[in-house]
Amino acid sequence: SFIPPRARPRHLDVILETLSTTAPAGPTSLARDLRELANRLKRRGLIILFSDCFDQVKELAHTFRLLRSRHHEVILCHVLAPEELAFSFPQWTRFESLEQAGQSIDLDPASIRGEYLDRLQTFLDEIRHACGEAACDYVPCSTDQPVGRVLADYLRRRAASRK
Repeated sequence: SFIPPRARPRHLDVILETLSTTAPAGPTSLARDLRELANRLKRRGLIILFSDCFDQVKELAHTFRLLRSRHHEVILCHVLAPEELAFSFPQWTRFESLEQAGQSIDLDPASIRGEYLDRLQTFLDEIRHACGEAACDYVPCSTDQPVGRVLADYLRRRAASRK
């Protein structure tokens, strides 16, 4: 859904209502969707993106630079679950794709934990680098933390750094 920018007090209600009635609908391309957004926005603005960023990092980096070249301020709230960050599953586990129905894999997490964590760290470093290169703010968000607290902490740090 696309909700055109507005400066009305009730606009946040429109956004929240749209978010609450939106349902997942298969695979997406974050970079493609952000490029479409860049083409729709005619005036510069603030873009706050909540995503796991599981997309092609080079394409995301290019899209972040595109948004910044059009003078948009971009804040990436990089959302990951604690289980993704620690990969501390104690026994054989079935992992099911949330984006591709019927796709799953059974494996022993202990046997791949080291490689998984190395690849995850590389991915996180690439996303942080892409944000830094494009001058976008990077805010790590864990799903076990209330989003309000994460945003409030970020806004406090941001305000303190601009004094």
